[in-house]
Amino acid sequence: MDKLEEVYNLIKLSKVSYLEIRDSFNLTNSELDEILDKLLKDNLIKINKNGYYKINKNNSPKNNINLDDEFVLSNLKESSKTIKELKNICGVSFDLMQNKLNELERNGLVLIRKERVFYKTTARFIRTKSNNSYCAIDGVKDLYRLDNHETSDLFDGDTINIVVLPKTSEFMNAKVLSVAERYNKFIIGEVLSKVKNGVKKYKIKSRILRFPVILPIDEEKLNDILDGEIVKASIKYSPRGVEIDSIVEVLGHKDDPNIEITEIVSEYGFDTEFSDEVKEELKYINNRVLESELDGREDFRDKIIFTIDGDTSKDFDDAVSIDILDNGNYLLGVYIADVSHYVKENSALNSEALKRGTSLYLADKVIPMLPHQLSNGICSLNEGEDRLVLAALIEYDTKGKFINYDIKEGVIRSSHRMTYNIVNKILDGDKDLKNQYNDIYESLLNMHKLSKLLRDIRSRRGGLEFDTSEYEFVLDDSGAPIEIIKRERKESERLIEDFMLAANEVVAYHMNISHLPIVYRVHEEPDQEKLHETFSKLKEFKMNIRNIKTDIKPYDIKRVLEEAKESINKDIISNLLLRSMMKAKYYEENLGHYGLQLKYYCHFTSPIRRYPDLITHRMIKKLLLHPTNNFESDLKYYSKEIKEIALRNSNSEKRSIDLERDVDDMLYAWYMEKRVGNIYDGTITSIAPHGIYIEIENGIEGLFSFRDSNEYFTYNEEKMIAISSKKIYHIGDKIKVKCKCASRITRTIDFEIEE
Repeated sequence: MDKLEEVYNLIKLSKVSYLEIRDSFNLTNSELDEILDKLLKDNLIKINKNGYYKINKNNSPKNNINLDDEFVLSNLKESSKTIKELKNICGVSFDLMQNKLNELERNGLVLIRKERVFYKTTARFIRTKSNNSYCAIDGVKDLYRLDNHETSDLFDGDTINIVVLPKTSEFMNAKVLSVAERYNKFIIGEVLSKVKNGVKKYKIKSRILRFPVILPIDEEKLNDILDGEIVKASIKYSPRGVEIDSIVEVLGHKDDPNIEITEIVSEYGFDTEFSDEVKEELKYINNRVLESELDGREDFRDKIIFTIDGDTSKDFDDAVSIDILDNGNYLLGVYIADVSHYVKENSALNSEALKRGTSLYLADKVIPMLPHQLSNGICSLNEGEDRLVLAALIEYDTKGKFINYDIKEGVIRSSHRMTYNIVNKILDGDKDLKNQYNDIYESLLNMHKLSKLLRDIRSRRGGLEFDTSEYEFVLDDSGAPIEIIKRERKESERLIEDFMLAANEVVAYHMNISHLPIVYRVHEEPDQEKLHETFSKLKEFKMNIRNIKTDIKPYDIKRVLEEAKESINKDIISNLLLRSMMKAKYYEENLGHYGLQLKYYCHFTSPIRRYPDLITHRMIKKLLLHPTNNFESDLKYYSKEIKEIALRNSNSEKRSIDLERDVDDMLYAWYMEKRVGNIYDGTITSIAPHGIYIEIENGIEGLFSFRDSNEYFTYNEEKMIAISSKKIYHIGDKIKVKCKCASRITRTIDFEIEE
């Protein structure tokens, strides 16, 4: 399809401005003028009084513009339509429309029933905590509602074949045709036994299944299975439902410490142990830096370099230094563990790291991407130990303006293992700690000055800072949560964050201008319609929201976030704005980072715990610092590989975030199990068609379900309110609630409203 047809099809969708057309197709003004002149001359389009281009319905073409498959399908993704409705939208004859739809049906893209056309595709099934059924189609931002009667045999994550039904006033709807692929190949559950007619029968009770499933085990194996054991079992699907195929692994007993977290980790398919191949490779990795490994590296061991991390951190990816140059400029040094020196390409270690994608930090449990011999040992920048690094050396002037940079291989010896807590106290003026760490005191002050300069520049550029509250759990010896503590983010945490952002930006910039492949960390511009909807909703919080008719810019969002800092609803406002943003992801092309307002950004600074950082190091070393005679073929190979690696790491990141969220939900519910019946002051954080979500102390959120109430509730999505016969409930309202029930098994907390 040529540009003229593409432009015409865009104008068919809705009225658009000259600039919107030009930017959509990356056309020059002269190219676009030629296309528009042609369409205007043929009376196919017209210009309205506001200067927008729109379709000329009085002279719509019948056959002179070919029907594009994607254009036809895009008109069906939100709702099914009749053939007559489609032909009018597309501006073609009935016969031409019928022929095109017959072709699409043969290709399995649509379903035609009694002259109504349904969009046919695959989707991911989603069952919510309130037991409602939805599905998500790739590339479509909204969810489609499904009839619960059709989904009794479906499980969260299943891939299903669907058709899109007519849209109702509230929802987009779909119908399930069949199951394309099952998400769950295994279940994790508790073994239960029951003696019936003198025969002992075993079942597995799993969170994802509605009823316990009979466990078919040979008589001689019965003694090996104990009541209360938590097992991983492979399953098969049949017309009778889910059946147990075999027990793959015994994870432990339900009373074992931390078994709840182990269950969730196994549900998501993360391995807690490393393979024999990985263990074999570890035998050949030294636990100290050899002199022979220093050849060609810059020696930074005489410099004042140190790490700053959390109190309980065990692996140290990064260290920092600062110098004041003769010209008064700052020279920032960011030193990152050279993990790629030890994790070789095509090794079992590399395959395992790519498979895991990231380390998992779950309450007091860590499941590392790399074995402890590397993550806590030779790759960790431990105090007083020689360690290999990749260094980003960045020069800034006295106002924080970027001047120059260099990227080098090196060796360091960290002089101190500093913690955020200690550095914060030093910056706050603690004299005893200042004397104790007198050798790095001046460095800390200079780092603090540079950090504030860099942060101020990022702020003026429009970089967004969603300052939402975060919490951590304190567990007892059994793994039960006994305390929930709010994390404090002070100057030392911000300092390290500023320096890591700087190093990531410099590396991405250099690889981009060098035309070398890299996995970028991208954050695309938000959907303006969704953003305008959010801004409209924020007016409910009495926010000073300007009436913006054009595109909402980053500084508009920043202004709202700044104002929200003084609001008691700060977290709610930040979360509403966050939901209107696109999700950050890994990508093979440089699309920039909207939230940070950076043209170039990647992940370089955490190769111990993130695979994208590790592959960035490998690209720097293979293609930048040590190119071979096969550079052209290497460049071609890695340019192709990066695309698959970016996709895999985006998926593994999402999986790890979902897992960590499930662990948090389980721990919150466990914490509240001992507090059922207690009454709390709460804040309404969100309202949904099925109920009201309320947050109480320590970030604990529960659901007040409409179906559990004696009153009738109506839900107004536009105004974000729920209306009962007695009261109107708004997001941000302060109310009293009673904890009705809580379950670490279902990972849910239910509240009653006490009025």
